[in-house]
Amino acid sequence: MRAVVVSTACDGCSDPDHLGSHPEFLAEVGPLVSQGKIKYSEEFVDGFENIPDAFLRLFDGRNRGKLIARVG
Repeated sequence: MRAVVVSTACDGCSDPDHLGSHPEFLAEVGPLVSQGKIKYSEEFVDGFENIPDAFLRLFDGRNRGKLIARVG
């Protein structure tokens, strides 16, 4: 019997199995971001009280790019 284990999350691009290659990734991708060849979007939601709405944005189409809640 053979088991296949997958630990990649495509939406968040998070894969702890590849943390060791993070410096190489930054060396390759960092300049492309600086040159505008790779673009990204961040949206900030301020305040702990707004976290529930921010969470719902992840599922109803109001979120584009990375959604970051700032608290404190």
